Amino acid sequence: MLIIRPEQVAVLEQYMVKQFEERMKVHLQRVFAEELQTIGEVELREQIRLGVEKAQLYRITKEGDVQRYLECAVIYGWEFDMTSWAREILSREDWEGEIKMDKIEQLGLTAR
Repeated sequence: MLIIRPEQVAVLEQYMVKQFEERMKVHLQRVFAEELQTIGEVELREQIRLGVEKAQLYRITKEGDVQRYLECAVIYGWEFDMTSWAREILSREDWEGEIKMDKIEQLGLTAR
């Protein structure tokens, strides 16, 4: 019988998060090259890491929804979650992450 200890699971989770962050770095640099031209790679990695953490605080946990959260952070600014229109949506406890990101995308262009 194979036994996986909690420490092993934690290491695997960390590895998976790092892989996701790397994929997001490449994706964001490719899709938002113009918007990110003034930000260095170290700062971009840090913003992605912070963005992933923020998304989790807002109960946005599915990979596709976290990606959309990061894309919105690039479009609207890394602190977009502090704006009143975004905070109102993100703080909703009765909505899943996908619904929150759908609402952000629907309202984002008119709220800027």
